[in-house]
Amino acid sequence: MARSALEGVAFSLKMGMESHKAVPASVSLIGGGSAEPVWNQMFADIFNFPVVVFEDSDILPCIALSAAVLYGKKIISSYSQFISEILKDLKSAVYYPGKEMVKRYEGLYERFKKIYPAVRELF
Repeated sequence: MARSALEGVAFSLKMGMESHKAVPASVSLIGGGSAEPVWNQMFADIFNFPVVVFEDSDILPCIALSAAVLYGKKIISSYSQFISEILKDLKSAVYYPGKEMVKRYEGLYERFKKIYPAVRELF
């Protein structure tokens, strides 16, 4: 049951990424959930894309928000450059998609996309 809840979160994020119709240059996970290797691998398998998790990623949401505020107030000139400078010295782990799980999740994702509209209003 818990695994299916985590899969649902990953499927929802994949759906959101697909709505932009652009392939990301990279995918990284931040926040407390990124401390769980099983979930990180699940994202890599569901996205069919390598996922990077930085050391101390639980504090990165605060840094990302701070960077957005600094950029909005014109204290920094580039959000991306600011974040890149912070991340360049952090250690990271990369999770690569597994062929068997990617295939399994592709089928489950198709089912998710059919079911989601019917249950969307429950949440």
